[in-house]
Amino acid sequence: ADMVGSYRFTFSAQSPATDGCGTTNSANGASGGTCHGFVKVVDQGTWALLLFERVETTSASNDGETFSLDFELTSAHVGHIYQIGFMNLAANYAPTAMRYDDCLVEARTPSN
Repeated sequence: ADMVGSYRFTFSAQSPATDGCGTTNSANGASGGTCHGFVKVVDQGTWALLLFERVETTSASNDGETFSLDFELTSAHVGHIYQIGFMNLAANYAPTAMRYDDCLVEARTPSN
């Protein structure tokens, strides 16, 4: 119950110079890959998603930029699986490279 409250997941994302997420595969022309940072709470008994918040990072520059994702943990989430991470979605070998760093989860008040 100590974890109930509002949180912010902040991280930096940097697209590499080649094969960055959302670019085109020079070998086969495939494109359309997307990249995201996410927060999930998964029911440990049924594997149902109780919370799934995400922010798309596909547009991150080669210089990098900061992304943040606000989420709320409720008493219904206590005792279940809490997960933060990154996911890439693509088909036909579309590029999905992305560098992530400086990950931080911190409590927040809804006004900040």
